[in-house]
Amino acid sequence: MDDDDLLIRLLTAADRAAARNGWARTTLAAVAREAGAPLGEVRACAPDVAGLFIALAERADAAAAEALDHGGEPEARDRLFDAAMARFDTLLVAKEAIAGFYRFARRDPILLARLAPVRLRTVVSLLEIADVPTVGPTGARRVVELGRVWGKAFDVWLDDDETQSKTMARLDQDLRKRDALWGGGGAYGAEPPKPPPVTPEAEAAP
Repeated sequence: MDDDDLLIRLLTAADRAAARNGWARTTLAAVAREAGAPLGEVRACAPDVAGLFIALAERADAAAAEALDHGGEPEARDRLFDAAMARFDTLLVAKEAIAGFYRFARRDPILLARLAPVRLRTVVSLLEIADVPTVGPTGARRVVELGRVWGKAFDVWLDDDETQSKTMARLDQDLRKRDALWGGGGAYGAEPPKPPPVTPEAEAAP
């Protein structure tokens, strides 16, 4: 069986099992039974149920990179938009399972802590594949701000329809608000212009 097809099948099975028993009682063995798949094959995909969603996140990261494989748009903001929407397009096939699992995860501090590095890796990956540097003080600011942008867009996406129009609108709005931070157009990933030096008079201004 194709690994991609198996992963989606397992996520769908996990959602069905959780609908009956709750996510807290849904194990990898239960998912294998629900999917009618050999446990060994299921374990090869992920070590546990959370791992299935992490595997999908990694696939979505790869899809985002493929979307920008030929350089993408001249504006950094537009490259980030295209990469983020490519992720959402990939996640769409398992949206119901994702929505249920992540709403559960938000009430489980331990699980949330385990998923936090996955989100950080996604944010850094989106910036890097969009040719926006992530190191240094400015890079750190970009990671933090794109994390906020992604989080808000993801919350909208959970309740959006298949057109993803609300998600696109929110993503575009929030990326534009921080346009200077991404480096704008011109040289990909260029540093934003530095502010002029602060004079004593400026420091005293209200």
